[in-house]
Amino acid sequence: KFLWLLSLLKESNNINNKIIQLMNKTYIKNKKVTIVGGGLSGIAASILLNGKGANVFLTEIGDTPEKQKELQKLEEENIPYELGKHTPERILDADMIIISPGISPEIPIIREAVKKGILIYSELEAASWFCPVPILAVTGTNGKSTTVTLLGELFTAQGLKNVVAGNIGNPFSSIIETLTGGETVILEISSFQLEKIKEFRPHISILLNVSFDHMDRYSGFDDYTKTKIRITENQTTDDYCIFNYDDDYIKKHNTSTEITQFPFSMFEEFETGAYVKNDKIIYSVKGTQEEVIHTGKLSLKGSHNLYNCLAAVSAAKLCSIPNTTITSVLESFRGLEHRFELIDIIEGVTFINDSKATNTDSVLYALSSLNKNVILMVGGKDKKGDLSVLNDLIKEKVKTLIIYGESSARMQKAWVNLLSSIETADTFEEAFDKAWKSSDTGDTILLSPACASFDMFKNFEERGIIFKQMVKRLKNSNA
Repeated sequence: KFLWLLSLLKESNNINNKIIQLMNKTYIKNKKVTIVGGGLSGIAASILLNGKGANVFLTEIGDTPEKQKELQKLEEENIPYELGKHTPERILDADMIIISPGISPEIPIIREAVKKGILIYSELEAASWFCPVPILAVTGTNGKSTTVTLLGELFTAQGLKNVVAGNIGNPFSSIIETLTGGETVILEISSFQLEKIKEFRPHISILLNVSFDHMDRYSGFDDYTKTKIRITENQTTDDYCIFNYDDDYIKKHNTSTEITQFPFSMFEEFETGAYVKNDKIIYSVKGTQEEVIHTGKLSLKGSHNLYNCLAAVSAAKLCSIPNTTITSVLESFRGLEHRFELIDIIEGVTFINDSKATNTDSVLYALSSLNKNVILMVGGKDKKGDLSVLNDLIKEKVKTLIIYGESSARMQKAWVNLLSSIETADTFEEAFDKAWKSSDTGDTILLSPACASFDMFKNFEERGIIFKQMVKRLKNSNA
């Protein structure tokens, strides 16, 4: 009966999506739409809305050879754009403005547009107008990429058509025209993408966790948390919210009674929800319990990954994926590049690339998964997170702290009294060299920066790749 009801709800959701899609396709035609931000999302939104009949103009404040090359895609579509400036006359003449995730709604030109009454939407919102299939959306401070990738593996293993997109790499707008009607779109969603939504409505939302992050963008932690919770804002009784019951902030703010709630926990048991009992993941619906998998069989290690698995199991079961498929995928899934990635062991020293750890909570998870004798490489573009949350684990686990980058002064001040061995480096290469020279057999060199990468690198992927290249060169020189 439950699966029959679920199929009816999915069909209802599909019909509603198609109605909204038709309405917005008609509405957008001939409208003057300004796209602010020429990154991947901005380019994808420009091409999508241009194809729907809008008069699109893109404005990008940066002007580099790389950016010029990227925007050649717009020239092929005859979409006008500007580089190196935001021309007020062009922007403020729009019927609506679509902002890329990297663009703060608080920049002066957007504030002025709001005063003029111009509609402001996120790229996520605009793409959702034309999505003809159900959306499974995942947000949280940490674990988003791992969870959506795991969900994609689960759907694929069961032979269910799916597309993974969003903050993980492919913008939502870029995949809309590839959808044929039989897929589920699995989206990774950041808080930035949720800031300017209006109708965006996932059929299943997942709230993994919230911790201090992006405090350089938000007025405070409550502001950040409430933005994350907006993922549920337009969900109805036909929809589902899978949420982390062990996260007090999510419990406090996730107060909607209109949505079917599916909690997951490592410590509590539910009549309906997912939890851990006797080292097994249990999935329960109205008191009917199923043992899904023994936690010892999970290929992903650490408590943070157990939460990711609980969330993924909940969504998979809601989508009628059987335990045999779930168990097979959870036993074999190896995780993501740059997320607590074991690179090599050289002369008894273990190298781990956790470049995706761009906030303190991620570093907390990484250190919790290791024994003592850690040489921790931290630093980068400061996101103004609370550094004190790492104090106890640094004292307990870290042998030497290597600090580099823009955040170096603040980090050194925060941790100078915690341990005697703290070194600073002017470059990433110098930081790596100091980490290696500080190491002995049995140590672990962990790159887990707790910061964004933009002071030295294009993104966290480039930072992780360079770290891995350094490890490879070191191994070759010691061969």
